[in-house]
Amino acid sequence: MEIIVNNPDIPEEETMKANVMTAKRYLILSVPIFMLFIWACTPQVVLRPNIPILDTHAVETAMAPLVGQDAHFLTATDFFFMEEPLPNSSSWDLVFLGKVIQAPSIQTDNQAQMLRVQDGSTVWARWLATTRIATAADISLGKTVIFYDGEWGEGDVRIPPKSNQDARSLAWIISRITDTSETFRGYVLCGGDMKVSLKNLRVIVTQ
Repeated sequence: MEIIVNNPDIPEEETMKANVMTAKRYLILSVPIFMLFIWACTPQVVLRPNIPILDTHAVETAMAPLVGQDAHFLTATDFFFMEEPLPNSSSWDLVFLGKVIQAPSIQTDNQAQMLRVQDGSTVWARWLATTRIATAADISLGKTVIFYDGEWGEGDVRIPPKSNQDARSLAWIISRITDTSETFRGYVLCGGDMKVSLKNLRVIVTQ
């Protein structure tokens, strides 16, 4: 800032006016600089209204079984079915999850009309069964079991579905227990070489 000192050639009153005007100009320029400095030192909050906040409780609730569902997300009205029963010569086969539209009868040649929940198609089936989650007493060689095939855990062990959607949209298998020597590790062998978690086994109740 330039200050005019006493000059004998300039009247004292003019000198004072010039100095006051110079001081005002520098004061006006310094205010925005000071405000900018204060703003830069203040923590800024950035609002992003378009980014949703993840509700972890809602996610956990959505992935938990609903009332009436067991740990595999299945209910008493969920049936497994096949167009034909698993023959003794087969070690395993795909089995489908569905709802009964029409019960088997003489008029339908003992076939049930099923709604396949995986894709919404209607199928006639000669074999259908209700199931429950297996217990330790159910684990025995040759036992017919059904298990979820959509999720593999550590060591290629097939584990239970993690959501209702997974249980109703991915594959299930029917097979027989062929080895129980690894139950202490938490799984059995089915169909020869398929490792299945003990928590992923279902047994037939009625067929």
